[in-house]
Amino acid sequence: MTATLDKPKDQRLIHSGIDWQQFKLIEQGFSDSPGIRFFYFKGELEILAVSQEHESFSRTIAGLLMDYFVEKDIEFNPLGSFTQEKGQEVSVQADESFLIGKSTGKTPDIAIEVVFTSGRKQVESLPSLGSPRSLVLGGWSIWPVSFAIARI
Repeated sequence: MTATLDKPKDQRLIHSGIDWQQFKLIEQGFSDSPGIRFFYFKGELEILAVSQEHESFSRTIAGLLMDYFVEKDIEFNPLGSFTQEKGQEVSVQADESFLIGKSTGKTPDIAIEVVFTSGRKQVESLPSLGSPRSLVLGGWSIWPVSFAIARI
């Protein structure tokens, strides 16, 4: 008998009414938990447990970008995923990020955020992709991208 197992997808928990101190305590409680990301915006907390598929997509996109930068002789610095905060109201973490044309800086020029949606759900409706990032990063452009993968 053959069984097909569904790949685990990203899991999100969104909770409102969390103050900054509570958020920092929750974040600290997960400090030794790989694959957990936090997004906080004025009392709303999103905890994201990323799947292997999520990590694979973000690394693949980052690798393709790095190949492009090298091919076009564009100076870049890969920053990976790190937390950026503004005051005690915003905290975000991209999957991958890059500085372009410089080797140091605090705000990435390109940030990659992989978002899995199903059906006709709009990317703009996801809490972690709204205004919080524009406050921290000076404005992200969200480009919904569809991928088709075929096994031949």
